[in-house]
Amino acid sequence: MRWLWFQKTDTSRPWSHLPVKHEHIVTAMFEASISVQVGDGTRALFWRDRWLQGRSIADLAPCLFDAVGQHARCCRTVAAGCSQRAWVQDITGALTVQVILDYLSVWDLVESTSLQPNTPDRFLWKWTADHVFTTASAYRAFFVDQYSIAGAKTLCKTRAPGKCNVLWLVSHP
Repeated sequence: MRWLWFQKTDTSRPWSHLPVKHEHIVTAMFEASISVQVGDGTRALFWRDRWLQGRSIADLAPCLFDAVGQHARCCRTVAAGCSQRAWVQDITGALTVQVILDYLSVWDLVESTSLQPNTPDRFLWKWTADHVFTTASAYRAFFVDQYSIAGAKTLCKTRAPGKCNVLWLVSHP
């Protein structure tokens, strides 16, 4: 997640634009853990980032999101989408009743958004008080509501073969 954070927040790094594969669960956790405080809208992605009241369009209007092409989902920024309502042109799928209802609800939210020129977008990490990413907070977030196994630390320090340790864990609930 650290690399995802740097790709999102520090585009000056030479590797930040390289396509990097991440495990699906890591990407999902990262996307659920950040939101965007929109400034000029040049770095926040219109369709994917959580910039509308802390939620993404994919969350707010899933049918509308499905009607948008893959290229627009990955590349359209908030600034480009709000400029002359260009986001409407990204909708290429079937216009079902649900897509139209989603479109109307997103329209209202987008129209009430005002961009602030010369103010960069700010990405907020939800797991720390100052909203700045730390690896420790990401690690803790992955294991929220997990409990430790009694005796696990002692078991890790033993010199017994692994299969003996597993048998001990299974036999002691």
